[in-house]
Amino acid sequence: MQLSTSFFVTEILFKLLGKRGVLQQRGNFTTCGDPKDKFSIQWEPKILNTQGVATVYWDLVAPYDFVSGNVELVAWLPGQPDTPILNIGQKGTCGDLKSIIPTLTCPIKKNDISKNQFTFRDLRRLPTGKFDIEFKITNAKNEVFLCGRASIELIP
Repeated sequence: MQLSTSFFVTEILFKLLGKRGVLQQRGNFTTCGDPKDKFSIQWEPKILNTQGVATVYWDLVAPYDFVSGNVELVAWLPGQPDTPILNIGQKGTCGDLKSIIPTLTCPIKKNDISKNQFTFRDLRRLPTGKFDIEFKITNAKNEVFLCGRASIELIP
């Protein structure tokens, strides 16, 4: 009996990454800020189910202090960045973010390292479809603390 090469590749991946790592791909944010900013933000599952949950993972080095500032979120249909379907700006504090992400440490100081994850458990209010999104967090001095862009897909 001869086994295919893909079987062995899959077997090696299962051993290296575990079943979850092979079966669940992650979505990834890319920077839309300073290219030298050090951050990684991912979510899984890559294709979000509005009846399920989403876990967001981040690993970042704070480029600036953050006590308060603005959060902006813009979403558009793929290929139509000049026609946003959602455009939200919200002033807030690190404490406001901590109320959503309890594992966050406030205040955030320049060069602080944050590596953590958070699970969003209620996705039912989100629309289904494919979207491009960009979020930007600026501090009170209007310095770009974090800027990320991603393509996401939500299914019912």
